[in-house]
Amino acid sequence: MLKSVNKKLYHKFITNSCTPEELLRIFILFGTEDTSELKNLIHDELSSEGNSTDHTQPEDHNTLLHVKENLNQYISSQQETDNRKVRTLPWSWIKYAAVLIAVGFAGYAWFLAQHTSDSLVHIEPLEDVVPLNGTAYIQLANNKSIPLRKDQQLIVDEQSISYANGDQIDESLLSTDSISVITPAGSTYTLQLSDGTKVWLNAKSKITYPRKWGNERRVNMQGELYFEVAHDKTKPFFVTSGTQEIRVLGTAFNVNAYPEMGMIRSTLIKGSIALTIRDKKTDQFIDSKKLIPGQEAIHHLKQQIVRLQKANTKAITAWRNDVFYFNNTPLEELMSTIERWYDVDVIYQNANFKEVFNGEIERSNSLKELMQILEQSGLTSKLLRVDGKNTIVVSNKTNPH
Repeated sequence: MLKSVNKKLYHKFITNSCTPEELLRIFILFGTEDTSELKNLIHDELSSEGNSTDHTQPEDHNTLLHVKENLNQYISSQQETDNRKVRTLPWSWIKYAAVLIAVGFAGYAWFLAQHTSDSLVHIEPLEDVVPLNGTAYIQLANNKSIPLRKDQQLIVDEQSISYANGDQIDESLLSTDSISVITPAGSTYTLQLSDGTKVWLNAKSKITYPRKWGNERRVNMQGELYFEVAHDKTKPFFVTSGTQEIRVLGTAFNVNAYPEMGMIRSTLIKGSIALTIRDKKTDQFIDSKKLIPGQEAIHHLKQQIVRLQKANTKAITAWRNDVFYFNNTPLEELMSTIERWYDVDVIYQNANFKEVFNGEIERSNSLKELMQILEQSGLTSKLLRVDGKNTIVVSNKTNPH
């Protein structure tokens, strides 16, 4: 049974009056106490509001159906923003999660949703998280992977695959038609293609390209990459990401195409590029834009529209210098950047998503150090380890009006 002090603490949770320290204790209770007792407490709270959960009473059943409908609408709207942050709740948990939704703790509903009384989530405080500084690797078609040296640039040409110092890579790659290079969370990598083009990969990014060029040079990418394309007017260079294609002759530009952002940001540093997009259903070209240096194209994937605007090139390319550069950056975009670099899950508590952030911070900082700096902008956080996964709970000091 829960002790009376825990019941008082849980009541503060229900009434949305927990301090950050008390909220942390609640999380630990969710992982260490019998969840059937927590269910009973939520049941009592529903009953006190006149929403009895006894399914034998028709009017109460209708109330629960109404709650379920509203909750499903909430889940659908959140999944459009980021389908990783909200998980579908089974009916047996709807009535319990509804209380959390009602008091503003929707971000925590999935903790209850994925665990029954026979399967308790393990939650404990986390002291800090440091950048992983992971190892980039080559991935082959047979899913074999070859780790790459962090201190050496990869050079690929038609005769060999080697490091900048001349050391050869696994000879089995010589029979490979294409190469994929992938960076995990918290890491970057630089490589040189056979035509002399240089490519920088940010964290959680991927590039796939042929070892031998034909009449054109074409690469496919995911995540965020910076290109310095070698000039060759006889062989145009193409960068594809989903339905978007960029055509260049010789230029420097940055492409941010992380899928969770719902858009592709293409920023031209020097030279010129032509951007085209295809309809995701018909595969027909539906729009095209030409960019000049200092300009960027924002391709909204859902609406399939592209708009041009002036770019802050210093902010866009700061990652190449291991710097976070926030320039009127919305909360979700900021936390997505943190999520990729520190490999953490993010949970929002009473967050003001209209809030924007500005500043430069070294990416070598630990997550705790970074969040202490961001506290000056009104963002508070708690670090937890949830079932072995590093997690950060963030909230604003002031709620949106």
